[in-house]
Amino acid sequence: MATCSTCGAEILSSAKFCAQCGSSLGSRLCTNGHVMEPDWDTCRYCPPANVGATRVIKPTRVVSPLRVAGIDPAGVKKKPMGTTQLYSESKKESSAELLGWLVVTQGKEQWRDYRITGGHFVLGRDKDCDIVIDDGHVSSRHASLRFREGKMVLTDLDSSNGTFVNGDQISRVDLEDNAEIKIGDTVLKFRKF
Repeated sequence: MATCSTCGAEILSSAKFCAQCGSSLGSRLCTNGHVMEPDWDTCRYCPPANVGATRVIKPTRVVSPLRVAGIDPAGVKKKPMGTTQLYSESKKESSAELLGWLVVTQGKEQWRDYRITGGHFVLGRDKDCDIVIDDGHVSSRHASLRFREGKMVLTDLDSSNGTFVNGDQISRVDLEDNAEIKIGDTVLKFRKF
């Protein structure tokens, strides 16, 4: 066991992020914010830098609380890849306590993370989904995540390749802490707070 230098919480020594406050735990980050393994000299997620050219940062879609509520805000700003995005259904809930965290542990967007504060979110490949997963084996609207009656509920939305939690195919399940969610070739770890 180790101790988080930010909040003092006890954490596993193999953890890359603090489960209590979300701080990076001694991980090296590249200039674009990607977590780098100790044996890497350069970031494997960033495109190679061309001589005399500027480095290109792939932007990601930021979902505002207004979009989740069905309102399309004009001029939504984009954040660079590798940043944590906070999702909530309304402004009232945006100040709510953190309920969970999804971290991509396998797939194209490995180590990308999403903080969940409540509401209802659709995971899928379609650009209109609340959490967009860049994976050709993920359905356009693959699964939904909803906080209901004190539990985080994951529901498969009749996806082509199914939704799996801890190796079992599910249609609907209450997520437990450290549940491993597999959709397509992407694996996400759910952390309950």
